Amino acid sequence: MNSLICLLSAFLTAVILSSALGNDTNLEVFIAQSIISEKLKEGHRSLEGCIVAHLPNVEKGPASPLKVWKCTQGNLVDSTIGDYERAVGQDRSQWPPSTFLFKIKSVTPISAIVEVDSLYNMGIAPTSRGGNAQEWTLEMTSGSWAVTGKKTTLFWD
Repeated sequence: MNSLICLLSAFLTAVILSSALGNDTNLEVFIAQSIISEKLKEGHRSLEGCIVAHLPNVEKGPASPLKVWKCTQGNLVDSTIGDYERAVGQDRSQWPPSTFLFKIKSVTPISAIVEVDSLYNMGIAPTSRGGNAQEWTLEMTSGSWAVTGKKTTLFWD
């Protein structure tokens, strides 16, 4: 019985710590800025007007973003739920050039796993778009986060 209580206590501590770190704005901002930096490295010419949104880590159904940014003159600035809704909505004329969505799948004080979805306006149907999903590994080194791995998990039209 004592071992079960210790195990449950350790699990709850890990869940609480993970939850608290998942809401860490430093990590959240680092991920958003890293998405823009990585996309520029990958050859995106301009990300002006692009939307970056931090979504909660839920498996089913639509979820409201925890935070939304817009890329303006090379910088991320706070944006609105309305901008997010237009970016993921059905009206192609309202879409920004790209939309980037991320979820923090797991986090500890020294590492994190993040799911990053990239949506591009290249779909063949009027309401479709191209994109991909990646899983990023982040590690805490010398007091700051660093992207240490990226793995593409899915492509779509």
